[in-house]
Amino acid sequence: MKIWLLGGLWGQDNEAPAQTSLAPNLNTWVVAILAVLGQPMSREALAELLWPEVDSAASSNSLRQRLFRLKQTPLGQGVDATKALIRWTGDSDVSEFRRHHAAREWAAAIALYKGPLLHGVPTPDIEALDSWVEEQRAQLHADYLHALWQLTRQYQQSGQDQELVALLHQGVQLTPDDSGLVAELATTYLAHEDMAQARKVIEQHRSYLDRELGAPLPPALTDLLGRTHRTPPAPRLAPVAWGLPSFPTRFFGRAYESRMSLEQLTSPELTDRWLSIVGPGGMGKTRLAAHIARRYLAEQRLGVYFFSLAPLESEGHVLGVMLQALGVPVEGEGTARERLFRALGSRSLLLVLDNFEHLLGMADLLPALLEACPQVRVLVTSRQRLAFQAERVLKLGRLGELDHRSEGEATDSTARLFVDRARRADLTFDGRGQEQTMARIVEHCEGSPLAIEMAAALVAEYPLDEILRRLGESWDALQTSLHDVPGRHRSLRAVFAQSWQALPGPLREVYTALAVFRAPFTLGDAQAAGAQVDDVQILEQRSLLNEGYDGRYFWHESLRAYALEELGDALQQRLEWHLDHFLALAEGAAPRLKGREQAQVLGTLALIYPDLRSALGYALRTGATGRGLRLAGALHWFWYVRGLFKEGLAWLDLFLEQAEEDPVLRASSAYALALRCAGGLDRDRGYKSQAVGRYVAALEVYRALADREGQASVLLMQGILSRDLGEYPQAREAFGQAMALWQEIPDLQGLATTYNDLGILQAYEDNYPAAKVSFERSLELKREVGDVQGVAYALGNIANVSEDPEEVRALEAESLRLKEGLGDLQGCAVSYFNMGKSLQESGRLPEAADQFHRSVRLFVQIGSAGPRGVLLKDIAQLAMEVRQYRWAAELSLAALELESTTGFKMRPGTREVVQDYLERTTTLIGTVDVPAWAGVPDEAFRAALDFLEEQFPQVQLSAALPALPAQEERSGALP
Repeated sequence: MKIWLLGGLWGQDNEAPAQTSLAPNLNTWVVAILAVLGQPMSREALAELLWPEVDSAASSNSLRQRLFRLKQTPLGQGVDATKALIRWTGDSDVSEFRRHHAAREWAAAIALYKGPLLHGVPTPDIEALDSWVEEQRAQLHADYLHALWQLTRQYQQSGQDQELVALLHQGVQLTPDDSGLVAELATTYLAHEDMAQARKVIEQHRSYLDRELGAPLPPALTDLLGRTHRTPPAPRLAPVAWGLPSFPTRFFGRAYESRMSLEQLTSPELTDRWLSIVGPGGMGKTRLAAHIARRYLAEQRLGVYFFSLAPLESEGHVLGVMLQALGVPVEGEGTARERLFRALGSRSLLLVLDNFEHLLGMADLLPALLEACPQVRVLVTSRQRLAFQAERVLKLGRLGELDHRSEGEATDSTARLFVDRARRADLTFDGRGQEQTMARIVEHCEGSPLAIEMAAALVAEYPLDEILRRLGESWDALQTSLHDVPGRHRSLRAVFAQSWQALPGPLREVYTALAVFRAPFTLGDAQAAGAQVDDVQILEQRSLLNEGYDGRYFWHESLRAYALEELGDALQQRLEWHLDHFLALAEGAAPRLKGREQAQVLGTLALIYPDLRSALGYALRTGATGRGLRLAGALHWFWYVRGLFKEGLAWLDLFLEQAEEDPVLRASSAYALALRCAGGLDRDRGYKSQAVGRYVAALEVYRALADREGQASVLLMQGILSRDLGEYPQAREAFGQAMALWQEIPDLQGLATTYNDLGILQAYEDNYPAAKVSFERSLELKREVGDVQGVAYALGNIANVSEDPEEVRALEAESLRLKEGLGDLQGCAVSYFNMGKSLQESGRLPEAADQFHRSVRLFVQIGSAGPRGVLLKDIAQLAMEVRQYRWAAELSLAALELESTTGFKMRPGTREVVQDYLERTTTLIGTVDVPAWAGVPDEAFRAALDFLEEQFPQVQLSAALPALPAQEERSGALP
């Protein structure tokens, strides 16, 4: 079922051949309100809007009767109503209009806008509804005008004059009192010297203003009207367009780069007349320059001379070609430069010099030319900047990366380029249903238009999956056999080879030395690799490296792969250096992960994580087990905070397995650290027995080494595990031993953490006053050492034992803010859970459901066992409160079943509550069998998500998790 609301009121049944006019009765108004809103609406809000004069009970009853009648009509097919929410499930022109507007698809949005919302449709005599409709109508019309002006600028820039006139006429018709639109339309006619039409448009508007508003013509339109009575000027000669290439294919994207370039080249400032487009080969510099030149020609009506310098080898050749183009004899009085300057002297034109990078020795020609010829403007393309003060540089990056800065640009220019070129290779190509594969192919091409075109051409020979596989194996797949493509662009290898051959020998050595960096690197990293600062800056100037806004340098991955190939036999030596370098960085960062620099260090590790992964992989492949154990141990806390449980545990398991055959390694502190860290992640993943064994083994090694800090760390973790298993005396003993060691060392950080975990044990034993004292002591010490994450955890735990609701809310909010700032995913999941409990206790069940939903989703996402029993208990309580007794019983059974399958115990009081729920549900609905999913942790959590989404549909509308900083890839796949 579809409903049309823009410009009137029509509907169309799915089986009907055409739309029909709808009667404006109350049934239709219910549907219209829901369709305009475009999202679920509460019954209470809809009833209040339609029956504002009666009490809530009466209005709810009226709505219930109305919905019953509506369901008997064809319109009722598109209405979905639950106990709490009502929504329109059919389609509407309003929702389509909003989708196109949000996607900046201006033409599509305007095509849907047939007039103001519900234009001419009488509204019921309800003041609140009338106000609501006017508000929605005004917003939609404002969106229409926004789209119209965006499309106007787009048509003006592309020279689509007929489309522009039609668009503005539609705008004037739908908004007859908008003098700005009338002025734009009249100006368009005047620009084409159509004085009669310009005069007619203004006169019609003057009559409308006088008749409808009693207003005079605005001064701006009066001035335009005067211009319509002047004699049009004589036609101008068409400007020269010498050498400007035409292309047999469409140009895509680069709208922002084009606009900025034209603004630069048309600036009235004499110092802003030289723009260089700089970027690596294959980025589309020539194509963009030609596109800019054509727009300059059309908009400025000035001459353009386009010179392709690739085949020219010297200044003499270049000047000769330029003089011939300008009609000046190659030989004559004075030097070639002097004759060129005289020929250009007072002329206003644009010179385009394409592919300048091999002629840098003659680059001083350009500042001299600009000084001698004040009306000339210069556009250069080059793989490196020419480095003069007068030069402005546009660093050309990936295609599409700046599309978001241009409102008139359709989204995803890379995908549109791929589809267009694929259909040239195979007219029957249809990418529908394969968008993800196409996106991955385009991503392999790294925003290079040349690479995208070569990949798209492969559809004539292979399916998309096979193209993706070939690109994953080697970028040698990217080549073309088209006869009209220059040799330097026949393959991606040829593009890279050209840049490589232009590098001096010493710079080649530097370039290959840097190729081992996978992530953006600093100048300090480069210097550690043997490069000088000047070397890096020269490589950046030559577009072989890119400099980010944060001062780090990064590669195009295909260029990095080419440089690695050039390393040859020296690659092994460089990878050895790479492992040692990042091992030192990680070990230097590890102690700072719990101090005042915590957030900064976490962010840095996230930035260099591709290199850390690469170093781990190299250590594993080459049997560098000792260094691998040290690196994995140093990264343990990073993995914990960022929720990379599965991946971190996989690396630790692999290195521990390698170390089994080496008795020297098994007696080392690196081995003990890896055991301790693996045990911690085992516990987080719910692997009880593995964690127990690893803690025992780690403690044995630490004691043999007389490492008190290591012993204290393991004792602390053994205490936490015992607490989780319900072994409270053993937990208390382990905490006491750990605390004694921390005090001997002394180590305030370890002491603070132990106080925090001791407080949790005391809370489990229902000794809340003692727990609060421990948490507050932990908070004091955590603040002293600057441990932001520790502060966040202490605040959250104090909230758990506080009896003041205001204090609880404030502490929970501050705890969550700190965790989100660090990107601590497990900590955020715990905070969402705690906030859900607080909301549940205050009777705000939908909000509690939302927080529980966030918590469970995040625990599942990061692979953490989490407080499963407690969470399932509270969600079971929620099921009881909304009278979903079967769900309450099944979730309670799951909480008990998980105790036996995982070994992790609930507190006695929590277990008693769960058993009480079971007894109550048995009384109400009889005995419920244990569900098959009850004893499987992940499946139990997914069942809880099913309940929440079924009973509280709004959780899916607000289910997006917060954008936490630097969320890395969490596949867990090993290189």
